[in-house]
Amino acid sequence: MSIKKIAEMTGASVATVSRVLNQPEYRCRKEGLREKIWEAAMELDYVPNEAARSLRVSSQKGAQKMRRIRVLMTHTAVESADPFFTELLKNVETQIHRQNLILSGVEYLPRLSEEETKEKELEQIIDGLQTEGSEKSDGLVVIGKCRKDALKLLVARYPNIVAINRNSVDFAVDEVTCDGSKLAMEAVEHLIALGHSRIAYAGEREAESRFAGYEKAMEKHGLLLREEYILKAAHTKAEGVRLMKKLLTMKERPTAVFCANDILAIGMLGCLESKKNYRYEPSIIGCDDIEEAQYTSPMLSSVHVPKEEMGYLAITLLCDRMKGGHRAASKLELLGKLVQRSSTRAL
Repeated sequence: MSIKKIAEMTGASVATVSRVLNQPEYRCRKEGLREKIWEAAMELDYVPNEAARSLRVSSQKGAQKMRRIRVLMTHTAVESADPFFTELLKNVETQIHRQNLILSGVEYLPRLSEEETKEKELEQIIDGLQTEGSEKSDGLVVIGKCRKDALKLLVARYPNIVAINRNSVDFAVDEVTCDGSKLAMEAVEHLIALGHSRIAYAGEREAESRFAGYEKAMEKHGLLLREEYILKAAHTKAEGVRLMKKLLTMKERPTAVFCANDILAIGMLGCLESKKNYRYEPSIIGCDDIEEAQYTSPMLSSVHVPKEEMGYLAITLLCDRMKGGHRAASKLELLGKLVQRSSTRAL
């Protein structure tokens, strides 16, 4: 199927379809158009012309069919909850396309990461993946935190899996990671270097590497871990607003906040913008460096996670496994990079 057919189905131009499929950073003017294009591509089992030509030639020689890849989003139930994972998915989709593979589906399965999910329910969810669709996927990409017992169930059913996450899966499967603990330490040490000592943490706490990094940085510099400054929250903008309202009620407020992801920090900054009469201006730093971080007021400081490289390496690693290039579980770790903007300042 051609790009022209996808354009006809979605009402987009051929040029727009081509940009969406080949450029993960491309943003459509019309909301939801990018998702429609990828849905159409999946429905048509679209592959690039070069791959289609290779398929026709190789089929005459008895070669195997094109490989189909399914993506499991295990962090959130909806696409827009955490833009970091949406941006990461864009890069994965584009790399699947460039590697001449078929993207057979994107599933949102947060129950695979939640501690309260029972083992029997995990089995039912994972068994359901195999019954959906006419053909079984040749490979899986797991994006986001995933319970170890869920990964074991996936491995028993799918031999080719790669995980992309900020929390390591400890060689349960192939993985590409950007160590959340190291990212957090870099962010907190940046705040300490600016003279802050009353530093709050906002985000998930249990089994969260970024919280572990916050603790390590504070202890390394002999700073007090105050329980009231550890603000447990889901990683959403609404939770950021809620936490900032809570900080505003404190008698001794923290002078700085490290947020476990950017969308929490953006919620906090938005709340502060509407509460200027409180005369409270803490330094706030996030983690991931999503696109929106550049457009907040003030612009959000963050620790950049190399999403494009993570997507590229994950699909490259998955392709190598599918071709029999390696059998042992492999781990590729990338480093983050501090991006200082105007939301952090000297005490």
